Formats: sequence, structure tokens, C-alpha cells
Amino acid sequence: MVPPTPDLYSGVATDNRTAKLYFSMGSGSFDRFAVEYGRTTGGYEYSYDDVAGGNDRTLMVGSLDTGSKYYFRVRAGGGCMPGPWSGEMAVQLPGSGIGGVRITNVSPVVPAATETPMPGGENLISPVPAEQGYDLKVKVDDSRGQPVAGAKVTLHSTPMEATTDTNGIAEFMQVAAGEHLLTIAYGSYNRQQSITVGGMHRS
Repeated sequence: MVPPTPDLYSGVATDNRTAKLYFSMGSGSFDRFAVEYGRTTGGYEYSYDDVAGGNDRTLMVGSLDTGSKYYFRVRAGGGCMPGPWSGEMAVQLPGSGIGGVRITNVSPVVPAATETPMPGGENLISPVPAEQGYDLKVKVDDSRGQPVAGAKVTLHSTPMEATTDTNGIAEFMQVAAGEHLLTIAYGSYNRQQSITVGGMHRS
């Protein structure tokens, strides 16, 4: 019996040299998979055969070229009978490094004055406390100017960590004024940058 055709429905870059493929399978007998891929649509320069299939129906393909776009297809095998190839899925790998780190927004966090009821019906208005810090947004781009999602940004002094969202932004709340060190980590890439919150000096 011919194995079923995989439904290759998604592919993502897990770092700048690895792609992860997601697919589903219909009913039928199969015990392994093959994957072909290349840098042009329909041009499959490379292949892996006899890859054991996990229950999660994913395949990892590594040692790819950073910043390149690859086109993948998958098929199942059972016994000595290969099945049909799936449709094609393209995956764009990020560039070789982080291209830029920008401070996109710094807003002071100032608590509101408080009112305390007093005997006789009057309210005691407490003075506004000293400024509590700043809300800070850090934007991380790759070498092509595209936002980097999933980068870990650590703000040192009092260490705080945040992960960039799909827009490449990591947010920190109530950051003290003064000089801080940012560490940005993404895959094998690691970079440090100093900032001064309050005066907004960057280096």
C-alpha cells in the first residue's frame, strides 16, 4: 500500500541555521520520512532519506546558510514503498547577526497623588512620591532591518529579562534612571550595548 501524502502546513526558522517543518499525516502505513530542499522553488539540491518520524510530526533541518530562503518538501515511506511528495513550503532564515538595537520608547512612571479620608469629612491629599522609574521598550532588528522575534534581552543593574515579540520589541517596566547594560542573545549570537535611562544617552 502506498503511504499517504504528508500535509506540510508550516515551516519556521528556529535560529539562523535551522528550519523546523510541521506536517500532518492521513491514515495509512509508514515508518519513515524523506525531505528534499533547495534555494529555488522546485530546485531540490539536498535531501535526507530514512528519517524516523516522531509522533509530533515535525522534522528539523540544520546546517543551512544564514539569511537564505529554502524550499522544502516531505514524503513518507513504508517498507520499500515511497509515498507522494507533499506540497512545497518556504522558510526564510534570519541574517547572520543582529543588525541593530533601538530604544523605541522611554516613559517615566509617576504615581498619582492619593487622598486619605479624615475625620470631619475632609480628605488629606498626600504629595506625589518621587518618580518610580521608566517604562522601557527595546527593539531588535536583524542585519536586513527586519524585526527579530524570540531574542532574549537582559537589562543589567537589577537584572530583568524579556523576550522580543513578533515586532522585535522587548518591554521592561519601572527601570531605574541611570546607566544600564543590555545583553541581546539570539541563537549563537550575543551582543552587549550600554544605555542611559533618563538622559537617553546611547552607545
